[in-house]
Amino acid sequence: MKKLFLALILCASLSAFEYGSKGGFPALNKDSGLVFLNNAATTQKPREVIDSLVDYYENYNGCLSRGNVVVCKNPMASYENSRIVVADFINASSEEIVFVRGATEGINFIAHSWAHNIEKDDEIVISALEHNANYLPWKNLCEVKGAKLHVIPLKDGHVDIGAYKNMITSKTKLIAISKISNATGTYLPVKEIIAFAKEKDIPVLVDVSQAIPYEKIDVKIMNPDFLVFSGHKMFSPEGIGVVYIKAERREELTPYMYGGGMDINLFEAGTPSAADAYGLQTAIKFYQDNIDYSKLQKHLARLCSRLIDGLEQIEGVTIYGDKEELKSKGHLVSFSAGDKDPFAIGRYLRMLGFVVRVGTHCSDLSRESFGYNDTIRVSFHCYNNAEDVDRLVNLLKRVCNV
Repeated sequence: MKKLFLALILCASLSAFEYGSKGGFPALNKDSGLVFLNNAATTQKPREVIDSLVDYYENYNGCLSRGNVVVCKNPMASYENSRIVVADFINASSEEIVFVRGATEGINFIAHSWAHNIEKDDEIVISALEHNANYLPWKNLCEVKGAKLHVIPLKDGHVDIGAYKNMITSKTKLIAISKISNATGTYLPVKEIIAFAKEKDIPVLVDVSQAIPYEKIDVKIMNPDFLVFSGHKMFSPEGIGVVYIKAERREELTPYMYGGGMDINLFEAGTPSAADAYGLQTAIKFYQDNIDYSKLQKHLARLCSRLIDGLEQIEGVTIYGDKEELKSKGHLVSFSAGDKDPFAIGRYLRMLGFVVRVGTHCSDLSRESFGYNDTIRVSFHCYNNAEDVDRLVNLLKRVCNV
């Protein structure tokens, strides 16, 4: 009976959240005039997360269990409790969680700590949809070790699963992929990639930075060996990220850094960013209290569909990525506007309060695969709405028709 009561309270809380409302996000108050459409890069912070940093430094600073001294008045604010909250969020154990500054550091950490497993002529496999953070560390490692980096090509804009299977050999030592492309919003066939890798006993790293803000991630179901994400893309402060290391793989890694605190966590030498971890803990609670992933995905897909329909009315616009996929479950849309300078368009929009992303989006492989130079990327989160889209489309029509 008690569980049923708690479930009813949770359902009522989730149903009460108003998707498309900017209330609760101070940077988006009406006086600012800000229309933030760069959520694939970072997110605006809810009041609770902003307040959590002040709360931490005013009340819990020094909340680290070191030197056998406990100064934390609230166990919930402790660094280790933040680890437990993150672990529960992705269905891992706390021993499998390592805090880093972000996904980029997380991938570099694995690349460095895994390096002793790579020998000359070994192979690492990535996809043509990777962010540079999941490309350059492996490229560098292969150059240092004399190993080979193979890139899974695209077929009709999606990862070619047949080509992937054909490139796996006895020399393949690691596969590193994202769940969703940050440049085009394309979904990767992570389930099939991991399943085939497991048949060959090849470890897989998955970057879920573009996925975890929009869908539930369960490492028991996904079954990666390593998983990384950044907190700031899901409402937390900057400077905190997560590496998940499957328990049975932990002994295969060597420390990334050396220093104090290694007796507590082998991979976290030095003073950690406990305040940011507390902020991440608060951001996760915000998700749990307010966000229904199914409703969020439907909301964002409707915005993507509305934007795509509007863009298709503008002469010269090219949309990159699977439009039908974006309309059904997307959160971002990347496009070019013919011979119009995307950076000039971006500056024009910023003058009017609209923040979008312009460039290659730190994804050289995607740029080469799709054949574009620079694109305009519009990406949504829970506080964006149809009015944002309509105003943006009208501005784009105005500037593109000049």
